[in-house]
Amino acid sequence: MQQREQTKILKDCYVIDYIQSPKQRCGLGTEALKTLAEKVMFDKRAEGRIVTFSAPICKESSPALFFYKLGFRFMEANANEYMEECIIKKVPDAPPQTGMMYLPRKNLHKLLRYGDVF
Repeated sequence: MQQREQTKILKDCYVIDYIQSPKQRCGLGTEALKTLAEKVMFDKRAEGRIVTFSAPICKESSPALFFYKLGFRFMEANANEYMEECIIKKVPDAPPQTGMMYLPRKNLHKLLRYGDVF
């Protein structure tokens, strides 16, 4: 019996390679991602796809929680469950969490409205 090798193909998308704000928790990173989301929404090739690889720059901090709150999701379900747990427990800085994250199409509007007051 032959086993087929499953290959995951990354479609046309925008890739966030690196993002850093001179001052944390002031909204600059969120605004940068909102601007990117507005651009990607109208790109016919990317069709709203944004991906990033969440990796901590220093041992104490991880961008995973930041991206998760904006609607990005890990490829692995258990990593998403861990992020949900951190949000429920109001953990300010989740321990370093690494992995590929993507913005599901259904969460694109969540990112665009993030932080808006109704």
